[in-house]
Amino acid sequence: MSDEQLDVLGRALELAPQADHIRLLLARELIRSEDYDNAAALLRPVLYAPHGGDQSAYARWLFDAARLRAPPSGDWQPPETQPAAAGEP
Repeated sequence: MSDEQLDVLGRALELAPQADHIRLLLARELIRSEDYDNAAALLRPVLYAPHGGDQSAYARWLFDAARLRAPPSGDWQPPETQPAAAGEP
């Protein structure tokens, strides 16, 4: 991704900081550009979101890669959810 495209994503995140999908996309592209420190900083709000679900798990996968200063290993897979017990909604 070009520097101009990264700038556009950064500006989009400034305009909509609550848009985690933009944050995750920008962090992923920063990792690809080997800008690991900025990627890790961007991911922290999603890591600690109380109801983050799959987004938090994906952010953790990216964050671990950024911390290791390497591209993420393998393909990300969402964690398997446990089926609800009988009688639970």
